Amino acid sequence: MQGTKALANRRFQGELDQETSVSRCEELHACCDRTCAVCPTFFGLTVVYLLTGLCITQFRIIEALTLGLLSKNLSFRIHDDLLLPFLILLISHVLLAMIRSATHADKQRS
Repeated sequence: MQGTKALANRRFQGELDQETSVSRCEELHACCDRTCAVCPTFFGLTVVYLLTGLCITQFRIIEALTLGLLSKNLSFRIHDDLLLPFLILLISHVLLAMIRSATHADKQRS
């Protein structure tokens, strides 16, 4: 009989833990609903940066896929020019994520 009660208590505690983790997850996502302009811009720039980098090494494949629009020389120039904006967006993205995390932690303590 005690084994059944202990099992029921563990199940109930597991349900409470699951509800707590779900509400915690909802709180975290509610904080992230306010997306900034850095995230989509950073994603787009990352895709272009990777595509142009791939075109430098695999230029025959990418040139055929883009119907000759993205040649090796053009890809190299774009890739070279995107380095500074990529680094700026990367740093700002990381800093904004750290700030959001810190403000979210402060709200949790209050």
